Amino acid sequence: MNTDINATLAQWRGNLMASIPIAGLISRNPIAYKWKAPFRAWMLRESVAWRLLDLLTQSHALHKQDHILGARILLRSAFETLATLIYLNQIMRQVLDSALDFNAFGDKTSVLLLGSRNNPDGLKSMNIMTVLEKCAKEYPGLVTLYANLSESSHPSYEGLLRGYSKIGHDEYETHFSNRWTERYGHRSAEQITLCMETFLHEYNTVWPALMTKLEEWIEMNDERLEATNMDTAVALEEFPLPSDMRARENYDVFPAEKEADPLVLFHATPLKNLISIQTQGFRRGTDVGGKLESVSYATHSAVSLDHWISHRQPGVDGAIIMVKFNSLEGLDVKIDTVYDRKAVPTQPTILGYVVVPASYVHS
Repeated sequence: MNTDINATLAQWRGNLMASIPIAGLISRNPIAYKWKAPFRAWMLRESVAWRLLDLLTQSHALHKQDHILGARILLRSAFETLATLIYLNQIMRQVLDSALDFNAFGDKTSVLLLGSRNNPDGLKSMNIMTVLEKCAKEYPGLVTLYANLSESSHPSYEGLLRGYSKIGHDEYETHFSNRWTERYGHRSAEQITLCMETFLHEYNTVWPALMTKLEEWIEMNDERLEATNMDTAVALEEFPLPSDMRARENYDVFPAEKEADPLVLFHATPLKNLISIQTQGFRRGTDVGGKLESVSYATHSAVSLDHWISHRQPGVDGAIIMVKFNSLEGLDVKIDTVYDRKAVPTQPTILGYVVVPASYVHS
């Protein structure tokens, strides 16, 4: 990468958006901008631009002064900020592909923009690892890069012993010194450039095209959105797919207290079906052109996960949906599966879901 970091940062600084006039957005598309979600998408895009420039400018300044630890800590925050924009673009695309409910999109933009971890009465911010893992579908090395930067940021083996000590095996002596420039000085400029160029692509190329299409989509679907009152519906909670299932030899994907509730059951389905289940309820296979005359649920999410892995089609993302019944009366309860064979299935309360990526390897 031969990018002139100073020149790029200076040009970026000169192009920062100083304000977002509401009148200008309404003039751009009066139908689209009566909805809050696209406005929040603008706010997110520009907030990311301001914050990321600040972080990269300071990281680069520390790099030039050989303060490599500080440069890496700031670079870690920069990649978190970049991931927010990548994720925003992903969920905009999901709306256009009918893979994400417009109301759920609106709620996600609210969480991204207003979420925090220090206000118990406010929106809870997303776990940054959840965001990064979603971004890794498009940028496969992102999670590994972030993990390496995180190790430098924490007072662990990497952040303590490797950063400040070296064993003299011949002298049987440990020598202390600041080793950050020796170990990582040659990488900082390259990683700053990577973060910067990825942002400029997502900001200048990906986001504008998606926003134009989203505005058009809202125009086309405005009557339906109004009729179904999508702006006030409740979004489902998404739980992260656990990364330690193999290590703990337990493939339940939801919190243990949920799994232990006898009225909480689980259902596996292609992710694309999630919106229709939320809006139309669970339906028997025969009601949607299939052969099954029941709706089936598992007593543990591990059973649903195994079922999904055994029946999924290549390249298809799945979802494990967690539901709660008021009572299991009238249902056919087996050892690990519960069947609803009624002509009009009972509709449980949906508590949340876990996405199972098509790339997930079950072992």
